[in-house]
Amino acid sequence: MSMDDDSLEEFINILKIDIYAVDYEQQLKNIMSMLESHFICSSFEAEYFYYNNAIHTLKEIAASPDLASRIIRKKDFLKK
Repeated sequence: MSMDDDSLEEFINILKIDIYAVDYEQQLKNIMSMLESHFICSSFEAEYFYYNNAIHTLKEIAASPDLASRIIRKKDFLKK
């Protein structure tokens, strides 16, 4: 993916890094817990069905060359 200087500068201006954020493992635990609650499922289902499906969907959306097709509403994302 090529990016011109203006696009890179725009990206850098909106990039936020929280150096006090919880570690990656805790973030995953929090995500799994939210998936279990939202879909009323087991931890196995949360990780191997819902989480994996979400990652797959995000990869598909992110890989689209068309900006408009890289936008998804929360309710549409949850249906996938």
